[in-house]
Amino acid sequence: MIIRMCEARAKPGALAALRDFLVAATDRFPQLHDGFLGYEILLDVPANSLVWISRWRDEPAVRAYAGAGWRERPVVLPAEEAFLDGPLHVRHFTLGT
Repeated sequence: MIIRMCEARAKPGALAALRDFLVAATDRFPQLHDGFLGYEILLDVPANSLVWISRWRDEPAVRAYAGAGWRERPVVLPAEEAFLDGPLHVRHFTLGT
């Protein structure tokens, strides 16, 4: 399993709207992306930032979603930039046993 963490800083006053936008978009992922296992959204209200944590079956599933540069490049969903106050930052982890 690969865990993908994408951190975003929201524009002032846009944190709740960004969260709602991501929930609406991500709720469709199981039908759109084979290998998508689930997600959580963590909010840091004082810092006006959010972390979107997604779980993927394996590397081919993440690559199919995020493209060849999946390790370095975050995916910005259509219209997401309207909520952002800077670039997204992405990190990956594998579940160790």
